[in-house]
Amino acid sequence: MWWTPILLASILTLVHYFSEHGSKHINKYYNQVISLSAGIFITYILLEILPELSIAATVVGESIYIALLVGFVAFHISEKYVYQHVRNKKELLEELEHLHIAGFVIDHFIVGFTLVLLFHLPGEYSVLGWLVFVPFVLHTISSTLSLKHICRHLKATKLERLALSTSTIAGAAIATIMNLQKEPFYIAFGFMMGMLLYVVVRDILPQEREGKPYYFIIGVMLSMILIELAKLPL
Repeated sequence: MWWTPILLASILTLVHYFSEHGSKHINKYYNQVISLSAGIFITYILLEILPELSIAATVVGESIYIALLVGFVAFHISEKYVYQHVRNKKELLEELEHLHIAGFVIDHFIVGFTLVLLFHLPGEYSVLGWLVFVPFVLHTISSTLSLKHICRHLKATKLERLALSTSTIAGAAIATIMNLQKEPFYIAFGFMMGMLLYVVVRDILPQEREGKPYYFIIGVMLSMILIELAKLPL
């Protein structure tokens, strides 16, 4: 049913809200949560979401890969522009943190967008939308905690807080509308996937001393098991 991913996206919006307001209680598990979530999310991107681009290529041709590249380049150029044109250190930190907030808005938007995509897969693969929901819950929690760590010196504006809190359901709603037009749907999906890849590499994967490798491996293995379960005959 078309409203199922909308409902799940609404639940993820509530998860983000409670994660943000209850971060003090779960912050002590920060390294474990971000590592587990990163392992799960990366596996789904590489084994399930990216292969969707090859399916999309049969609809819109190689332009889907151009859209992917443009999305990645756009976010990279935005970050480099801030680094190279903002000279004041305090202003630089603020601009970078605003850019990171934008990255997480895109990330949450794509989660909602992807939920719709997965629920529209044919046959036995349609169950993947339900199986990916648990990893998305973990990802929402970890991304909320990560954003608080990255932007600890900056208080998000009202508009940014609104965008963060509504981006998941907005992604699901827009994907539901766009799915009526397959070509724009897949082009938009490719563009946003390019942005997401940049955000994942820069912000979601635990950096330097952060994270717990064992939890990352557990996340990868758990994700692979769920993917295989989704492919079993119903």
